[in-house]
Parts: sequence; C-alpha cells; structure tokens
Amino acid sequence: EGMVGRVFKTGKEICINDISDANYSVDWALSQLKPTAIAIIPLKLGEEVTGVLEMSSMHGFSGAALEVLNRIALAMASAIFIQESNRKTQVLLEETRKMNEELVTQEEELRQNSEELQATNEEMERRASELLIAKQELEKKNTLMVEAQGALEERNAAILQAQKELETNNKTL
Repeated sequence: EGMVGRVFKTGKEICINDISDANYSVDWALSQLKPTAIAIIPLKLGEEVTGVLEMSSMHGFSGAALEVLNRIALAMASAIFIQESNRKTQVLLEETRKMNEELVTQEEELRQNSEELQATNEEMERRASELLIAKQELEKKNTLMVEAQGALEERNAAILQAQKELETNNKTL
C-alpha cells in the first residue's frame, strides 16, 4: 500500500519534513531531484476521498504551505466531484432520452393499435347492422311464409271440403 495508499484509505494527510532515505527521488525526463520533504494530502470532499495529492519539496513544508496545499486538494476534490456529477448527469440524461424515445415509440404503437381497434369495431358494428337487417328480413319472410302456409291450409281445407261435397253429390246422383 505505501504512504499514498494509507492516505487514500484513512483520509488523513502525511507530511514528512526530513526525508533521510537516499533512495527517494523525483525523476523526470531531463533530471532527478532528491527532495528533503514530502506531503501527501487526500483529495477529500466531506468524508469521500477521490484521490491523493503528493508533493515534494527541497526546503520542507511550513504550516502556511500545507494550508495552501489543503485548499488546492479541496479544489481538486471539488473539481473531481463536479466532473463525476456531470458524468452521472450525462448518463442519466442519456437514459432519460432513450426512455423518452421508447415512450414515443410505444405511444405511436398504441395510437396505431387504437386506430386498428376502432376500425375493427366499426366493421363489427357495420356487420352487426347488416345481420340485424337480414334477421328482420328473414322474420318478415318467415311471417309471410307462415301466413301463406295458413292460407294454403285454408285453401286445401276448402278444396277437401269441396271435394267431399262433390263426392257426396256424385253419390247422391
């Protein structure tokens, strides 16, 4: 873990103003520096540590210098927090946009289904009306047929009666 890991884990700064370790150095492309002091400050906003600021010095860190570094660390933590908040907001906005697109698609599908259902209902009402008219016509025809059958039965009865009378008349003659 080391000192940086410890600062990240505990959220407490470490400042050493008398580095005697000859192996500790700061290297860059053109040179190497052996500092005499090191300050490791957590980038902390509230209780949440988002990173660590590690600074080296050739002359040690005064209380005022540590205060400035702590303010810089706070500003950096705030910037990281804002950046992360912005990223989360972007993710939420993208999710909201996708959900909105899905809702628009679903709304269009529902509208089309509603139109199809309405057309189906209108067709069923038209067919029901046609069936009602056909039923009424069949009832009229049935009534006429019953009446015609009754008239035929009366004629048949009259014919049978006339035939009987003729037969009776023929027998008497």
